[in-house]
Amino acid sequence: MDLTDAGWRVTLAERRPFAGGRAFSFTTDNGDVLDNGQHVFLGCCTAYIGLLRRLGRLDKAFLQQRLEVHILDAESGSARLREAPLPAPGHLLPSLLGFPSLSAAEKLSAVRALLEIRRRDLPEDQAFAAWLTEHGQTPNAIQRLWNLIVVPTCNAPAERVSAAIGGFVFREGLLRTRWGGRIGYPRVGLSEIVPDRSIAYLRQHGAEVRLGSAVQKVDPSAAHAVIVAVPSYELPNLMPEAWARQAGGLEWAPIVGINLWYDRPVFDGEVLAVNVHGQALWLFDRTRILGKSGSEHHVAVSISAAERVMDVPRSELAGQIAADLARALPAARRAQLLRSHVEKVRQATFVPSPDSAACRLGPRTPWPNVFLAGAWTATGWPDTMEGAIRSGHTAASLAQNLVQKALD
Repeated sequence: MDLTDAGWRVTLAERRPFAGGRAFSFTTDNGDVLDNGQHVFLGCCTAYIGLLRRLGRLDKAFLQQRLEVHILDAESGSARLREAPLPAPGHLLPSLLGFPSLSAAEKLSAVRALLEIRRRDLPEDQAFAAWLTEHGQTPNAIQRLWNLIVVPTCNAPAERVSAAIGGFVFREGLLRTRWGGRIGYPRVGLSEIVPDRSIAYLRQHGAEVRLGSAVQKVDPSAAHAVIVAVPSYELPNLMPEAWARQAGGLEWAPIVGINLWYDRPVFDGEVLAVNVHGQALWLFDRTRILGKSGSEHHVAVSISAAERVMDVPRSELAGQIAADLARALPAARRAQLLRSHVEKVRQATFVPSPDSAACRLGPRTPWPNVFLAGAWTATGWPDTMEGAIRSGHTAASLAQNLVQKALD
């Protein structure tokens, strides 16, 4: 879109017959239109918000005016992560001091660690959990507080995430501004809010869009500039060079989405975090989010870092999660489960581990007119829609500058 707006002739080749990458909708055999996983964005995701505005889709998304998340712990009770009318980072202090899962000593220690994270960048070559332990965080605090944020944003627990990325998530989302951690999500399907509208935008602006067109090899001489936006493990297949093989070293982690249809609502509001057996489940009331009516109530349950459940049969897994919700939510015990659908994505996001930085290539390549884009590249962000969009802007800018210099 950046390049078409600048007047360049653009060809987009996409292997699948639809666009969206890892953020799209699909239709099940039962006729349900589902997202390939519940995607959210935060107030700090300025590039994503800018894209929605550019596409005229900002009104199709919801963004909190004030951060507030209801957290239900099956063992310690209910809590709310709520934004107070105080300057950052003090806006979270009342919620943190009232967090029921932590002792008084753990709360004070957490405050000190958060202030240290706000003050400086953390090391890339150390695990976030190790850094937290060095700074007084107990295993209980890491599991019930820190991983509540780290796991859904990084798709890995603090033990597997680099301290640099873990610190970035808290600093950018919760500590730098009051609005950075406010939660947003589409009120329409993922394909409807960005990919379909983006393809229409490109075609309206003269781009050639080739859906269902796989690229076998990159030929730098075929165009003034080439931008390669593929998963890291695909890059060595397109560009069998030594430098490209670095990208293949990234580790990827799964996400599982469990869709449950009940005969009634099972919790208040649109979003709820539930901690069951030490595992955080994020619940989204899709019926309310999409403004649907009818006798069925659709709840999407997102499990990040889902390695331990990937091989559980789908029907069995849906039953397990429904049973967990029944134990944690009184309304779920009274509700009747009507049906379910489980979506497993084995390579959902890369793991931003302490050794991942060497595999996250920058936008430039040894070929002067070939550039890389994608959430896995060296954006400084974890694997998010925000990182993907920022990488696209960067690659387009570099390509445009290169072509402009050649023409000059």
